[in-house]
Amino acid sequence: MNGDISKENYALSTSDYQTLTSSCTLFIHSAADVSFTNPFHSAIKSNLMGTVHSINLAKECPLLKTFCYVSTAYVSSHQRFTQYKHEAKHVELPFEIDGLIKAVKTNNNQELYSYEAKMKSLHWPNTYVMSKACAEDYVYQYHDELNVVVVRPSMIASAWKDLSQRGWNMAPGSGATLCCYAIALGGLTVGIINENCINSLDLVPSDYCVNVILATVATHTHTVITNENENEEKKLHIYYAALGSLRPRI
Repeated sequence: MNGDISKENYALSTSDYQTLTSSCTLFIHSAADVSFTNPFHSAIKSNLMGTVHSINLAKECPLLKTFCYVSTAYVSSHQRFTQYKHEAKHVELPFEIDGLIKAVKTNNNQELYSYEAKMKSLHWPNTYVMSKACAEDYVYQYHDELNVVVVRPSMIASAWKDLSQRGWNMAPGSGATLCCYAIALGGLTVGIINENCINSLDLVPSDYCVNVILATVATHTHTVITNENENEEKKLHIYYAALGSLRPRI
């Protein structure tokens, strides 16, 4: 199917929309603009509004069992490590997400600058992480209705064992892979590292990340199906696809 997540209903044709909504049982939303240098309004339009459209589409799927949102491990990077301790908790924003969505829809640049300033004041490192934190907060509003599960990968690198993904993210200009190329070729021999941080790059192979997502969705869906209880309050389930300090790649 051809579609565009930046538009309502993915700009699907009528027939594709009907096919998707009538048959979809699992919804994995992993599409995102991963640039760290996009202007705030651009990152928000891609990553937050794309998620809004995904949620709206998922709500039209009567057979849906699980909605999986692929976030990033760094949505909590603005918090001190001693406060965070890798707890899988919902990230709270310094504002109501609906206000930001309204500012985007009305192209209110002054309001958008205000929201960006609020996030910068709490030290989110870049606009990509800001936009993913906003999208995750929006998803949180529907965690009960849509049986949401969130997966937070760290820095995704090239495939490790799955040769069917060979070449994924192998372009020399691709994020973490660029660092690996530079180190391996001897082009990067010195780096500035904050003395208070853990001195390792948390690189996760793309095939490992995919397997974590699929296993999480399958397990979570099976658990819900076998333990359905309409009177039981559901919580947002968050999982990390990261190596942490256990087996750092670099």
